Amino acid sequence: MINKKNAIIAIVIIAVAFAWLFLRFIIGGDEDTWICENGSWVAHGHPNAVKPTELCPGADISNNPSVKLETITPVLRATTIIKEDGAVDYERLDLNSREKVTNSAIITQDDYSALVGMINESGFYDLENEYTDASILNADAYTITVTTKGNIEIVTCSGTCPEAFNTIKNKIEELYDGEIINNGV
Repeated sequence: MINKKNAIIAIVIIAVAFAWLFLRFIIGGDEDTWICENGSWVAHGHPNAVKPTELCPGADISNNPSVKLETITPVLRATTIIKEDGAVDYERLDLNSREKVTNSAIITQDDYSALVGMINESGFYDLENEYTDASILNADAYTITVTTKGNIEIVTCSGTCPEAFNTIKNKIEELYDGEIINNGV
């Protein structure tokens, strides 16, 4: 027969085990997930999900971001990339003739800093991933991609775009003084 002392020890051991399991799995959270650490997504354990594409909260956008604007019309595709050193690379492809045009330019550090400040202050990171106006057929589509510290924020718009999106798009077009395709839709 179990004496009273052994029964109390067994109950205490079981209670401690349940408390540890409760703290570890209920309060402790998922061990296999992506966590934001110092502004970058870091795998914690072995997450089944892919690395998040949204900007990690606390990421420092001013630390070496590159900004890409893609424009797609029914007949042309263009890409403008602005890098942290002020280098601007432009490529346009005619989808019918397959003719490719490339160009490059340099913007000042002040212009680059103004773009980064505009991205931070415009509400760009609060935008949805996609805006599509189905009432406009064959509308130009724009995608802005901001990459920093391994984080990527991608927003696509076709038709009517939010003000924060247009602010960044217009700034990129202003900074690159070459021809950027735009049918005005």
